[in-house]
Amino acid sequence: VDADPSDMIRQGQAATRQLAKRQLTWLRSLPERQCVACDAEDVEHQVLAQVTQAWGPP
Repeated sequence: VDADPSDMIRQGQAATRQLAKRQLTWLRSLPERQCVACDAEDVEHQVLAQVTQAWGPP
């Protein structure tokens, strides 16, 4: 089947958006989730602290 490249791009973008929405919905449903602001200056420290709290020290 011959498809127009611009249509293929639009369909790929739409599918990507749908997948991202499904992933966010799934992640929000996890009761044990931990949120971290990825633009925070100490993001590495925050993540390490949460992982250490959940699993113990490295």
